[in-house]
Formats: sequence, structure tokens, C-alpha cells
Amino acid sequence: MRGSLYNYIANNTIYSNGNYGIRLGRSWSGEPVVWGSSHNTITFNVIYLNDDGGIKLKNSSNNIITNNIVYANEDIGICAKNSSDNQIYHNNLIYNDEQASDDSSNNSWDMGSVIGGNYWSDHECTGNPSNGSQPYYIDSDSIDHYPFGDPIGELPPLPPPVPRTDVDVFKTEWLYTSETYIDHNQTYNFDIGWDVDIGDVQNLDNVTITISTPIDITYTGTSTFYTGTWESYNCSFLPFNHIGENYTWVLPLKEGFTTCIDFQLPEEKVQSNPWADMVVNTMDEDGYTRVNITIIPITPSVSGGPSIRGKVIDSSYPPEFEVDVFFPDYLIDFHGDWEDLNQNQSYNFSVLVDNPKDVELWLDKTQGQWDTEYSNTVTLPVSELGSVTVS
Repeated sequence: MRGSLYNYIANNTIYSNGNYGIRLGRSWSGEPVVWGSSHNTITFNVIYLNDDGGIKLKNSSNNIITNNIVYANEDIGICAKNSSDNQIYHNNLIYNDEQASDDSSNNSWDMGSVIGGNYWSDHECTGNPSNGSQPYYIDSDSIDHYPFGDPIGELPPLPPPVPRTDVDVFKTEWLYTSETYIDHNQTYNFDIGWDVDIGDVQNLDNVTITISTPIDITYTGTSTFYTGTWESYNCSFLPFNHIGENYTWVLPLKEGFTTCIDFQLPEEKVQSNPWADMVVNTMDEDGYTRVNITIIPITPSVSGGPSIRGKVIDSSYPPEFEVDVFFPDYLIDFHGDWEDLNQNQSYNFSVLVDNPKDVELWLDKTQGQWDTEYSNTVTLPVSELGSVTVS
């Protein structure tokens, strides 16, 4: 629904659509007009098992979303994109891939301590609503301050949640050099590593990963990130079987947000052209050092960004990138997804640093991604490596 005003959308069962269950407002590529929707009410709907998500607001304001059951949708349960002044409360958000997202700070995810907010199946709290000491964070500035500890109202019979996860295989290159100009026409000595990532885990306790390769790989460990704690993770070594060309791990996933198997090719160094050019220059500014970085992706399907070590005073960066890790006293790390980056386009970063230590460019190449169900087996052919099977 684009450009829609004062509609009342109620008492529907919406499921198994190839897009969002309900979508308000949108902007078409190439059109100068933004088709926002406002003053609509979405209430008492059951929205489940939709491919892109449950409810999406785009460029839309002053809408009320209340008393809905948003259940087991892929991607996002309720998404607010470029939308503000919406009231989103008394909804049951259950087992969605990502429960909610909100890039504005002006939406209300609760209506105060008396009326409260929403029920989130991935959040434990006490009270209906809770007392404000156990908020649910959609992001740093979008918060349900008074979530419910139990589902709101009586839930109808719902189909069992679908176990699924995202499977990604990445190739990463490391170039250790103090040169401030990296030219893709030259060859350099690279370290090459691979990751098999199991992310956005829903209703899965473990998976089996088998890597079939004629090359002896070096297993370097396993790491698990937990929801909301990207900076802290546990690293461990799991036992695995190695029979012929098959390396097999059983990976525990319970409570993990992303679990990664990390390994390397046996060569210490690989001669290759870089996947991107990089130019670094510095200049003095008010007693600090201004570090200017230009990155130009050369090959397709490359993600990554620069990392600057030192005490960070301020920074500016392209809109295609985001700050992935930021410790003001010693590190800032940028990340851009390959879907957002163009080959041969220049991306400029400027970071004011007190006593910079070094600048690093890290890059990885996506080899493939799927949503897979527990009963399925997915095999991904991977060049240079062989194949990766996840079941």
C-alpha cells in the first residue's frame, strides 16, 4: 500500500507470501515521488511464514501497529525504514529471523509503564508489562522499555516453527604491507583463509558441516557470537573426522547468533593481485593526524573495509559503509557489503586520530548463501577448495 491514508487493516490471517505480509509505503527506483502512508491502523492480524518479513513501514509515519501476532517470518518481523512517529505496541513477535528493525529514533515501541510494549519470544523479563528494568533493544535508540514477559492475549494454534539458518562461505585475503599505495596490477604475497558461517539460527541445536577438498586444509578454530554481543565471543577447537577428502564437524548452535568454522589453505603465501586498490595519506591537523583512505573494489562480490588503530577523535565515511567495531581509545573498523559496493568506484574515508598505529584493509569474497531447513542438505561448490555441505 503506497500513499495510503486512514485505512483500518484488521482481523486477517496473512501467511506464506513471497514478500512482506503487510507493507505500507515505498519509493520506486527512478521515481521522484516518495509514496509514504500515514494514519493507518494495523491490528488483530496473524502474520506468519512470509518470505521477506511480517510488516514493513517505508517512508511512512503516524501509523498504529497493535495487537498483531507476527510469527516465524523470514528476515524481519516488523521493519520501520525511513519511518517515524509510529506507535508499535501490544504485538506478539515470535520466532522471526530478526524480530524487528528501526532506522529512526522517533517510533514508539511501547506506550509507557501502564500500557507497556510488546512480547518478544527471544527476551526474558518479568511482568506484563515489565517494570522498565528489562528493556528490549531493537537497536541503540529504538527500545521497548516495558516488554511483556508472557504472550499478550490468547494465541491461536500456530504451525510449528520452521528450523532454518543462513549458510555463508567466505574467502578472505590478508596482505601485510606498510605500503600506502596498493595497486591491483601488481602481484603480492597473500595469506588466504576460509570461513563457513552458520548465522541467524532459528530453532536449531546443531548442524553437520562437511568440507570435501583434495587439499589438506589447516583448521584454525571455531568461534561463536551471541545475540547482542558482537565484541565478545568464544573460540574453541572442535573434534572432527578426516576421512579421505572429507573433513566433518558437528557444530553446536544453541543460543548462538553466528557460529563460524575457520580454516586456511596449506600454502603460507599465495601470489595474487589484490581485490581492491587502496591509497592512504596523512596530514597534521590541530595536533592530531588526519588519515585519509581511498578504496576502489576491483573484483566482484567483495565485502570489507578499512580498520584504523589509534585513539579516534572523529570520522567520516561513505554511506555504503557502516562502523562495524568502534573502541574510541584504540580502534575503528568499517564494513561494506558487496551488494552495496560498485567495482571501480572510489570510496573515501577520513579519520582524525591521536597517534595512529596502522591502517589495515580487510576483504572477503562471498561464495554463496542460502536459507536452509533442518531436513535439507545444501552443497556449495567452492572454487579452489572443492565443496562445502551443510545438513
